[in-house]
Amino acid sequence: FSGGAYNKMRNVTVRDNRYMGVEIYYTDNFYGTQIHSYNNSEYGIWIEGDNNVVEESEIYGNKEYGVYISKGQGNKIANSTLRENGDAGIDVENSNGNILLNNTISGSDVGINVKDSTGNTIDWNTMSHGGIILYGNFATFTEQNIGDNNTVNGRKIYYFHNANMNNFSVATDAGEVIGGNVSWLLVSNLNLSDGSVGLEMAYSSHIKVDGCEINGNSWNGIYLSHVDNSSISNSSINKNRQTDIDDSYYSGNGIMLYFSNDLMIENNEIMMNEKEGIKLEEWSNRNLIRGNTIAENYYGITIGWSGGKNNTIYNNSFYYNHNTGDLYTYYSQAYDYGENNLWYDENTNRGNYWHDWANNNDSNDQNNDGIVDWAYKISGSADAVDYYPLKKSSVDIPEMRFSMFSILALLLLIGILRKRRKKS
Repeated sequence: FSGGAYNKMRNVTVRDNRYMGVEIYYTDNFYGTQIHSYNNSEYGIWIEGDNNVVEESEIYGNKEYGVYISKGQGNKIANSTLRENGDAGIDVENSNGNILLNNTISGSDVGINVKDSTGNTIDWNTMSHGGIILYGNFATFTEQNIGDNNTVNGRKIYYFHNANMNNFSVATDAGEVIGGNVSWLLVSNLNLSDGSVGLEMAYSSHIKVDGCEINGNSWNGIYLSHVDNSSISNSSINKNRQTDIDDSYYSGNGIMLYFSNDLMIENNEIMMNEKEGIKLEEWSNRNLIRGNTIAENYYGITIGWSGGKNNTIYNNSFYYNHNTGDLYTYYSQAYDYGENNLWYDENTNRGNYWHDWANNNDSNDQNNDGIVDWAYKISGSADAVDYYPLKKSSVDIPEMRFSMFSILALLLLIGILRKRRKKS
């Protein structure tokens, strides 16, 4: 449908199209029900217009989005099943005042993605292995109507906005926590795993995260945008993945900081995230990162192309990041493109434990002061150096390590043994 208004569609099946199954383009007041749109190369249904309704439909197996709403308002998606759509079940971009009601969404990287849009009502949606993402400006994070009747993996999605929370503690039945323009919120002892993002906060301050499990999310473990004076501690932030939705450069991290300052990140386990363990971007400054175990990420910590300055990073234990092993090669476990960042503590002259560097030989601490005698260079244009790399870690070597190199070596050994058995 292109142009016009008040078109109707009922009990229709569309499949295997090159782009989208149903295109509602520059069309208003469309009504569709019992639409079956599946296995299309891009979208199941594309809506660009106002006050269109799709309900009681089944939309599945589409490569990018189940339903894509762009440049419209007052559209409604209700009582529908959206499953196994690649990037997102429902994607809303540059669209305001839409209603997403009582849908069942599963098998996508993101259940519902809202980008640069305001005033949307999201209620009674049941999602699994992909929750809600907000992405965009201040209004995107602060002007939505998202009820705690939405669930991901059977647990509630809590959305807080425009409030001083007065040290309110998020309920233990949370599966995802989203906040915009809030302060003094406690996020403690929660399991925020296997969704799209465990914790997403923007334009907020004095957020305390402690003792949480934030594992296996498809976009980021924790995403903080314009967040100040907050802390993340004593949490497990592992195996979070990367998705192509929104800007994939900011995806796949254990902790993603964007224009966020004066944070303390300490005593966390940050392992096996698809991209960085901790990523600092867009001038995230004066953050303190200490006492974390950071292992088997693409990079352990990055201070990215857009920079960050006056961050202090020390007493962390880095294992097997960026293809490093038990002995030093030429890979660095971190990189720094920022300014004036310290990879050691000036007061104690203690840096970080870099497993490959410390373990490289037994004679690299001649005076037995616990400091490796050679400084550790951090990759990146900042020419950063850890001048006091630690000889010993305060934590044990992570037990889960089994790198791709180890797998290939094992397969090669098995092949050799099989050939020998055949010859004998």
